[in-house]
Amino acid sequence: MIDPFAAFDNSVRLIRAARVLARHDALFPFTDLPAPPLTLRMARWLARLRLPWEARAAAADTRRPGERLAEALQDLGPSYIKLGQMLATRPDVIGDRLAADLMRLQDRLAAFPQALAEASITEELGGALSDHFISLGPAIAAASIAQVHQAMVAERTDTDDSPAVKQVAVKILRPGVEEAFTRDLDSFLWAAQLIERAQPGLHRLHLTEVVRILAESVALEMDLRYEAAAASELAENMAAEIAAGEFRVPAIDWRRTARQLDCHIRGLTPAPGAWFSAPQNGGDIRIKILRASPVAGAGPAGTVLDDQLTIACGAGALRILQVQREGKAPSDAASFLRGFALPAGLLLD
Repeated sequence: MIDPFAAFDNSVRLIRAARVLARHDALFPFTDLPAPPLTLRMARWLARLRLPWEARAAAADTRRPGERLAEALQDLGPSYIKLGQMLATRPDVIGDRLAADLMRLQDRLAAFPQALAEASITEELGGALSDHFISLGPAIAAASIAQVHQAMVAERTDTDDSPAVKQVAVKILRPGVEEAFTRDLDSFLWAAQLIERAQPGLHRLHLTEVVRILAESVALEMDLRYEAAAASELAENMAAEIAAGEFRVPAIDWRRTARQLDCHIRGLTPAPGAWFSAPQNGGDIRIKILRASPVAGAGPAGTVLDDQLTIACGAGALRILQVQREGKAPSDAASFLRGFALPAGLLLD
């Protein structure tokens, strides 16, 4: 039985999408249908209407149809981008040229606000943000489903009171993305079923099956624990190559990983217990940081900042308190720097 309310809702969303396609002169997937159903004919007609405040299309658009379609899907948002990327893998269905143009779809969107990212973390992990991270930097990459932040965490051991400070990459699910994908995928399935009912000859394209496969793929991406588990499994399978230095897989911080949150350890930053090399008089000396305190700062991980006592860790910095030069006794950082200055901008390795 047809739900009239769902049909109306899907029709409205279809018309809105068709209007975006029309603005990019990318309605050709529907205009090529020999006898489209009434709903699609109405959507096609309404899509071509120009409201007074809408910009007029350029008189001569020299872009290929696939380029126009890719730009329209980009404007329509995450669900349509995913659909275009999936269609790009089927040149046997849509043709080589169109598939090549859709391969250029970029899954990049504006980052959502920092406050929402922090709220997602506390909602998933409980407590306050500071209970889990020393600092959480701004987003460094944002896509349709999630965005990534650099952060610093402090790990204490049973044998050392000084925390080892690690830099991590935190992937956070975009707020509201599940609901948005659910609505759009429902519309995709409704439109696919509508086309297949009106055009039996198009059953060979398996449109409804394409939408269902897309929905299954997106459902897996919505739970970041699956991605984390896959990374852990890859590390186990590549253990020999990793040990030989031929391959690297970021470790998963499972204590800071949840359904909407995935935390990858990027590696030890300049931190207590780690040895580093620095140049002096044409050679290298080895320095071990014994104690350090997290402070505000910014720069590539391992870079010595202007005051010489602070080393950047990407999303924050460490104030060096005590160091040890190889073969020498431990000393406080200030005393050490009286005899040997770490030049600002030096990248410790």
